[in-house]
Amino acid sequence: RVTGSDMQGGLAKHDLVGEMAVGTNKVQFVKTHFPERRGSTMFRASRVVLLVRNPFDAIESYFNLMMTGTHTKSLTPEIREKTASVFDEYVMKELTVWKRFHEYWLNQDVPLLL
Repeated sequence: RVTGSDMQGGLAKHDLVGEMAVGTNKVQFVKTHFPERRGSTMFRASRVVLLVRNPFDAIESYFNLMMTGTHTKSLTPEIREKTASVFDEYVMKELTVWKRFHEYWLNQDVPLLL
């Protein structure tokens, strides 16, 4: 059995066989971003392992993903300097998203391992 996610196949191209296979018997653990973004498909769980990243590291990583379109590159220091005001605004928005995501899972009536 493998791990998977409910993402819409973005990582399947890297031969991660559990991607988009969450409804099958192949997947033992599922990574979900629900309810992080509007429009995310609702994900129900009978048990939860909540991995909590440092919000500053997670927000920095996601900013690089959004700006570069890849999981493997980061912005150069020059571009980062040019986008500093964009990043500052983005951080304020993402802190709220991060907080709501964790509050949602912490308030579910299911066994939770933190």
